[in-house]
This record gives sequence, structure tokens and C-alpha cells, in this order.
Amino acid sequence: GVGAILFRWLINFFIEVFYGIGSRIFSFIGKSYYAIAPALGGLIIGPIIHYAASETKGHGVSEIIEAVRT
Repeated sequence: GVGAILFRWLINFFIEVFYGIGSRIFSFIGKSYYAIAPALGGLIIGPIIHYAASETKGHGVSEIIEAVRT
């Protein structure tokens, strides 16, 4: 439904931000930007998961899926 549409839109938005606009803004870094961009994403999402979704603590995808289901 609407959540799936929003999810797809956000994925496309962040792809454009990190690999479209971002790669042009940070072109002075060169090809290493493509390794730095996912790390920046991790730095952004890490605190969100830590503080907003503390029930997802675990080791692996299966633990996260189980935490989301409950």
C-alpha cells in the first residue's frame, strides 16, 4: 500500500542524494566516494536504530525480523 510506495520513493530519493547529487558535490574525493557513501548512511541510521528502535538489538537479519514481528 502506501507504506510500500513511500519506502520505494525514499530508496530512490537517497540513491539520488548519495550517488547523484552527492557524487557531483564530493567529486574531489574521486572514486572513494562510492565506498564512503554507504559508511555515511550507516553513521546516519546507527543512532536512529539505537535510540528509536532499541528492540531490534541482536546479531543478524533474523533477529531484526523477529523483533519487528513482535
